[in-house]
Amino acid sequence: MAQSTNLGQVRMNLAGEYSATKTYQRLDIVSYQGSSYIALKDTLNVLPTVTDNWMLNSSKGEKGNVYFATFEYDDSTSEIFMITPDEYEGPSFELTDGILYAVV
Repeated sequence: MAQSTNLGQVRMNLAGEYSATKTYQRLDIVSYQGSSYIALKDTLNVLPTVTDNWMLNSSKGEKGNVYFATFEYDDSTSEIFMITPDEYEGPSFELTDGILYAVV
């Protein structure tokens, strides 16, 4: 006769933002302070930074440079304006003879 064995949870489960009041099962993934953690065993009210119960999956990174810009065209003057956020650190642009150049 064939024997069956319950392996429990065998795949990772996205469990959302960490909550101290929720019981997590082994292989649950939570987000906490911008990083994600995997539960190594069933746990309740143990911060994800406690390495006996959790493994860091991905850590929060530094804010990177902003490299996007949008352009607006003024029909009345035939001018193109570049609109950027305050923290823009990308290339500037020039329009010469109808050709838009990126200046890096």
